[in-house]
Amino acid sequence: MVTHKQYLVDLVHARAADGGAGIAVEQGTRRVSYGELSRLVGERAHELRAHGAEGAVVAIERPKAVEFIADYLAVLAVGGVVVPLDPDLPPARRGTFVELARPQFLLGAGAPAALDGRPHPDLPDEGAFVYFTSGSTGIPKPVLGSARGVSTFAAWFGPRFGFGADDRFAFLAGVSFEAGLRDIFPPLSVGATLVIPSPEDTGSPESTVDWLAEKQISVVTAVPSVARGWLRHARQKCASMRAVFFVGEPLTADVQADWYGVFPGTEIQVNSYGSTESGQGTVFRQIPVGERFSDRVPAGRPVPGTRFCLIPPEAPLDAGIVAAALADPAAAGEIVLVSRSCSHGYLGMPAENAVRFADLGDAEVAYRTGDLGRVDEQGELVVIGRADDEVKINGVRVHPAEVTRALRSLPAVADGFVVAVKHPEPRLTAYVVLAAGASTTAADLRLDLLDVLPLAMIPSRFVEVAHLPVARTGKVDRASLTALAERDAAAAVYVAPDGEIECWLADRFAELLGVSRVSATDDLFALGGDSITATRLSSRIADDLGVELSQRAIFAAATVTGVAAAVLREQLLHLDSDELTAMLDSLDSA
Repeated sequence: MVTHKQYLVDLVHARAADGGAGIAVEQGTRRVSYGELSRLVGERAHELRAHGAEGAVVAIERPKAVEFIADYLAVLAVGGVVVPLDPDLPPARRGTFVELARPQFLLGAGAPAALDGRPHPDLPDEGAFVYFTSGSTGIPKPVLGSARGVSTFAAWFGPRFGFGADDRFAFLAGVSFEAGLRDIFPPLSVGATLVIPSPEDTGSPESTVDWLAEKQISVVTAVPSVARGWLRHARQKCASMRAVFFVGEPLTADVQADWYGVFPGTEIQVNSYGSTESGQGTVFRQIPVGERFSDRVPAGRPVPGTRFCLIPPEAPLDAGIVAAALADPAAAGEIVLVSRSCSHGYLGMPAENAVRFADLGDAEVAYRTGDLGRVDEQGELVVIGRADDEVKINGVRVHPAEVTRALRSLPAVADGFVVAVKHPEPRLTAYVVLAAGASTTAADLRLDLLDVLPLAMIPSRFVEVAHLPVARTGKVDRASLTALAERDAAAAVYVAPDGEIECWLADRFAELLGVSRVSATDDLFALGGDSITATRLSSRIADDLGVELSQRAIFAAATVTGVAAAVLREQLLHLDSDELTAMLDSLDSA
């Protein structure tokens, strides 16, 4: 009997056995056929067996590339469990991932390397990969995903939407994010081509649309807030696009309607709902061309083999509660997804599993999502918010508690608290009590956090407070913190930019943020900027000023004055001796 893991591997081997001439993966000028990919998978699987890695938990630390996909399939081929590690993860976060997932082997550019990870007891045979979600306790949660969920989804996906070997799918998700499974396996299931961009190709919204058009991508998975950036800043239209699958956060009416302006040939537009824990695309709605909405787009109805129900947020999760909710559907409540393709829960976290998962028997599992929903007049699910304070920032799930924990670990911080501000776009605000004698800036704190957290989890705004106010309940008084932040913003004084570079940067800050003017001392990120804004600013500086400033350098500088100083430093570093002499002479004569 073919296992679900082997089914996923055979998507490639079967094409190879059938001739294998079709292109499986394209990256830059490199084009790898199904036959060649099958060979790479077989060679890597042989290496893994030779090192005793059958059935083991294996970390893959590679950038997005052909070899990453070959290694992924090879681990599944030997019955193992994949732990994808992005090489750009902050070292401390990488260490946390390894500590929690406990891999026994590491795959990189060389041969498999043995690690000292202690095996997890009683791993299910269909446990196939470990991805991490943000945790309310301040610790990331390792989710053991099911090969059954991905194989079932891949088998349903192609025939349902009519994709084939002529289609070209974009691999846009990061390697450490479960959304990458939607990018990788559906194209392989229909013999299509998976196209991998370089970091430069997707460095800004403008360049991403340019790349999609240049590579004639026909199918893409997009986070709505990221797609909004594409639509606002596109320099051209992409006529090749025929299908988009929105994932990761609620789809708003403006993004759904505006999509056709940049991607006019789109025939298939799908809103999807699910989570890392529930498996692939558990609820979906295909949107007919021309249909429009006044607010959020409904998430839709369950895929075959999946059900959902709504329960009171305060109710415990057990088989009886779920059975009653399925038999007598509620109009609103917390969303519970029921499926045989659900994940196997959180590795090593039995208490958390008891709260979030319930075994219903006959291999069916219920998962409480933490999302609030309602059923509309058409019987479709509409996601309306969270039952807790988790937010999604650019499609990444973020628990403020995890960011608070990292903030409090910094040497300059005596205490701190991070709050999610959900309107108009989700952002994090950090309230900081500095340690005695500490002198630091928001930019310093931002850089320190970048050593332990990914970009999506870095607060946009830092507010220094003398102490954290406490409510009568004994908890941090969030209302008082909000009032402190509002007073802090109201007290800000406008400082005019000074000099040609500062004036140019002030105009760019205002343009990127959609505001009328920006003070020379305003913090780009406190005003609502994020990693995408920093990338776009970096691109504009390179194009117009001829200076390469990294995203990290912009995070460190943050203000018009700070970024201008960084630009001037780079310009001075690249002056030749004649240019430097001329500049010094002009200063002497001034």
